[in-house]
Amino acid sequence: MAPLVRSSIWILAATLSAGVVSCGPPSQKGAQAGEEVSCPSGPRKARDCTSEVQYSGSKTEGSLSVASLGGGSAKHEEVALRRVDEETERFIATQNQLCRDYNSCALGVDDYNREAKEIRDRVSRIPALKEALKNAKSDAERTKIIDELYRGTVPDDKRTEEVTFRLGMEAKLPDSVGGGYVDVRPQMPLPTNARVAFTVNVSPQAFVYIFQKAPNGSLTTLFPDERIGTQNPLAGGQAARIPSGKMSFRLNEKDLGVENVYIAVSRKPLERLEQALARVSSGKVEKIGDDTMLQSFSALPQPAAGAAPQGCTRALELDAPAPPGGGCRKSRGLELDDGGGSPHTPGGGAPPTFAVRTEPGDDLIVKVFCFQHLSEQDYQAKLNQGTKPETKTRGGVILE
Repeated sequence: MAPLVRSSIWILAATLSAGVVSCGPPSQKGAQAGEEVSCPSGPRKARDCTSEVQYSGSKTEGSLSVASLGGGSAKHEEVALRRVDEETERFIATQNQLCRDYNSCALGVDDYNREAKEIRDRVSRIPALKEALKNAKSDAERTKIIDELYRGTVPDDKRTEEVTFRLGMEAKLPDSVGGGYVDVRPQMPLPTNARVAFTVNVSPQAFVYIFQKAPNGSLTTLFPDERIGTQNPLAGGQAARIPSGKMSFRLNEKDLGVENVYIAVSRKPLERLEQALARVSSGKVEKIGDDTMLQSFSALPQPAAGAAPQGCTRALELDAPAPPGGGCRKSRGLELDDGGGSPHTPGGGAPPTFAVRTEPGDDLIVKVFCFQHLSEQDYQAKLNQGTKPETKTRGGVILE
C-alpha cells in the first residue's frame, strides 16, 4: 500500500502518545532500537522510531519549518510555504508509523524499504532548499526555489488551484503583403487585414478570458464569446482553437500601434472579470479606463519576452483597481521552459508563444501579449528593409 494511502490511518496514530498500541504480536510491543524481533517472515532488528527521517547525517523532529521564511508581498507565497510545512509534518508522522509497523511485524521488509525511501527522498531535499530560500537574491530566484519546494513536497491532488496554460497565436497575412501563415511572437508586427486565431491548451480544466486593448484604449472581448463556438470552461489537455472552426479575428484598419492582448486563467470562474467583459461586449464599456476591474490590467508592463521591468509589485490583484499614478504590476504566473522551439500544440494550431503555470499556492494566471499593428503599406516597407518572417502554407480558407 502506498504511503499516501496509508497515511490517513497513520497520522492519527502518530499524533497520539508514544504508548500507541501496535497490531503486532504481544511479544513485539515496546521493542527497543537494535533489539531482535521475531516475525513470521524471520528475525529483524527493531528500528529507532523516535525520528526515522534523516538528512545531512542528522535526524529531524519537526525542525524543517519553512513557513517562517515567508514575508513576500504575495499571499499565495505564504499559502505555499504553509502547505510545505504541513506536508513535511505529515511525511514525518507517516515515517514514524511505518517504523512502528515494521517493528511490530505488521509491515514487510521490502514494503518498508520502498515506502520509507519515498519519504526520505522527499524530505531530504528540504534543508538545502530552505537555506537557499533564506539566501535568495531576487524575487525570481525566490519564486523558483519555492516552486521546487512546493511541487516536490505537496502532492498533485493537494495543489487544487494549480493550472498550466499554453497560448499560441497564428496569423494569415493578407495577399497584399505576400500571404501565408506566421506564428506570432511578442512585439511582432502584423498588418491590417491579417486574420488571427489562438491555440489554447490548459491542464487541468480551466476558465480562460482573453480581451484586447487597441492603441486608442478601446476594448474588444475575444473570449468568451457565444458567437465563436468554444465556451468556458476549456477541457484539460485538449487544444482549443479560438475562434473555433475556420473563423478568425480580423485586424481592422481603425487603430495602428501597439495592440495588447490580456489573458486571465483560473480553475474557477472569475465572476467580476466575466461581468466586466460582458459590459464590453454589450457596448456599456468602450475604454479600458471606464472600468476599474479592467483598468487593473493596464498597469501590467509590455514585456518584449515576458519579463517584467524592475520595481513592479509582485502581483496583479483582480479585486483592486490599478495603483494610483499609473504604477506597474508584475503579471502572475511562472513562465515555463518548453525546451526551446516547442512543436505544435497537440491537436494542431500554432506552437506555444508562451507556457505559464500558476505560481506556488496561487490560483490565477494573468499575462499580457503585445504585437505591433501596422498598415499594409508600412508592413510591406518594413519587410523591404529586413527579413520577411517565415511563413507556412496550409489548406483551407479562413473566414471572418
